[in-house]
Amino acid sequence: MSYQTQANLAADQNFQQRLTACTSEQAGAFDDDPDPANASLADRILADATLGLSYFIWPVATAPGFGDAADQEAISDGQLLAAVQALWPTVAAIHPDEP
Repeated sequence: MSYQTQANLAADQNFQQRLTACTSEQAGAFDDDPDPANASLADRILADATLGLSYFIWPVATAPGFGDAADQEAISDGQLLAAVQALWPTVAAIHPDEP
């Protein structure tokens, strides 16, 4: 996967909207997570959905197989969901309790 294909995916408006929808939905699921970092990230995304996009766009766009998808519609909702769920603890650790 090239950096250009990753950048193209990250810049795709439809992909950004799908990722925002996914992170917002997952914020509801992680809101009561026993791990305080996961719950804190969820609370911040529930308060401002744009944070989900800004926190997750690059980790997801660079996930294995994502940047290789020339057409972002080749990435299923299930793949997007799995990537967000897998990356949630990492993103929570990188962005602890930021306003």
